[in-house]
Amino acid sequence: MGLFGKKNKNIELKQDISGYLVFPYPLKHDVVYLNRKAIVPENALLAFAARGKVLDWLPTGTHTLTPVILPLANKKFKLSKLDKYGDAPDGFNAFAYFVNMGVVQNFVFGTYKKLRFNNAKDGRFWVKLQFAVDLQVVDHEKFLKSLLRQLAILRPNEPEDIVATWLSEFATEHLQKYQFFKSQFARPRADEIAEVLQAKLAPLLEDVGLGVLGMRVLEIDMAGLKKQPKNPLMAKAPASPKPTKSTNFLQENLKNKEKISHETDIKVEENEYSTSLEDNEMSYYNQEDEWQNACAEDFETLEAQRAKLEEQQAARDKRSIWSGWEKFLGKD
Repeated sequence: MGLFGKKNKNIELKQDISGYLVFPYPLKHDVVYLNRKAIVPENALLAFAARGKVLDWLPTGTHTLTPVILPLANKKFKLSKLDKYGDAPDGFNAFAYFVNMGVVQNFVFGTYKKLRFNNAKDGRFWVKLQFAVDLQVVDHEKFLKSLLRQLAILRPNEPEDIVATWLSEFATEHLQKYQFFKSQFARPRADEIAEVLQAKLAPLLEDVGLGVLGMRVLEIDMAGLKKQPKNPLMAKAPASPKPTKSTNFLQENLKNKEKISHETDIKVEENEYSTSLEDNEMSYYNQEDEWQNACAEDFETLEAQRAKLEEQQAARDKRSIWSGWEKFLGKD
């Protein structure tokens, strides 16, 4: 595709553009100079655009750029209008695009991500595909307008990048909808996938001014999901060996002995507890009898003391009463 030639005021290609869909021509200062030459090669058209809008088209041949052959640019920029000095404009700011009307063969695109599938036969696996398609511009005006909706100014290789993105997104999303087996991605069955995609793409590409003339699979990258090695820190401890018959016999005897010993201890503890409970109960009753007996003795002693005190008090009262009465009667 070569390098750009030296910029000059004439518009003339210095390289082959058969591999391009649209080739943005590098204008000097982004200016289209009037009264200069525009040379359009075979199988190509030249378009002028400004601010994302297409103005005029020039067919194959050599053209002198005047307001007459550029009517839309003339209307927009008033190219025929003279200034106060009587001079006409010598150019206008715009961009020039050569549209290739020939067949662009082996236009390459691929799925933009791995297609992941899972089925009972193959398990989980992924596939990444690369296709080659033969394209041709069938409606130059519709196609260039579609590109300028994406980018208002197109630079070299950007039109092809846009189309490759369109194709890649469609192929990826369309194929991911279906369930495939690994065998379907092996040749020659993989070519059937390309044929189906071509049939689905044809009407969609026509809506943007492109025709698809052929499509095939270039590369198939396929692999199963790799199993990650086990984390040694998360590995399970090794299982203990299965005990032998003799070991089982000994273990059972030990368990029986432990069980018998445990049951005996429980019975002994129960007997000791029962005996202790009976002893505590007898002690309680004996203490209660002793307390009652002690209370009875204390009560009798208190009664005897109280009776004695009452007798003494009565004797004192009697003496005091009669002695006072006798004194009152004068019988001292």
